[in-house]
Amino acid sequence: MHDHDYEHLGEGKVIPHGIYDLQANKGYVSIGSSSETADFVMDNLRWWWYEYGIHDYPDAKNILLLCDAGEANSYRHHIFKYKFMDFVAETGLSVIVCHYPPYCSKWNPIEHRLFSQVHKAMQGAVLSDYATVQKLIWQTSTKTGLTVVVRLNLKLYETGVKIDKAKINKNIGLGRTFTNKG
Repeated sequence: MHDHDYEHLGEGKVIPHGIYDLQANKGYVSIGSSSETADFVMDNLRWWWYEYGIHDYPDAKNILLLCDAGEANSYRHHIFKYKFMDFVAETGLSVIVCHYPPYCSKWNPIEHRLFSQVHKAMQGAVLSDYATVQKLIWQTSTKTGLTVVVRLNLKLYETGVKIDKAKINKNIGLGRTFTNKG
């Protein structure tokens, strides 16, 4: 899968999306094969919440998410905000989303506590299939106790989906809020 540097040589794509739980020192990585879209990001957040978060934090009423400023979870994308408001309404959680400024994602804990370790675990490996990628990510750990859960998400995600800002304002009128700090 030479998809990153030599896409023309690859036979598939590996699109990782991660959630890093600072308290538990645990990473949750979804491997996609389609496109990094707001739907992909929100499916991964839902997977984490319903499979792990709700059980690990049964009394949680609030979540703080630290996001980088690029790609599908960008503060500039209305579709991300709209999909995110659906998640908030669905779960009843109060969620604060803080975006790091452009080019500062290296300060996001997920980058230096999770993905840097995932990269080390994958170093020198030939990523020939999804099973190999999954296995390498599963094996990621540190002396400080980092563990990683990984899932394969082969759902196809439509790109180029747009949402009218008026729809977001309508959701806000329904009591759904989106707090963006960044």
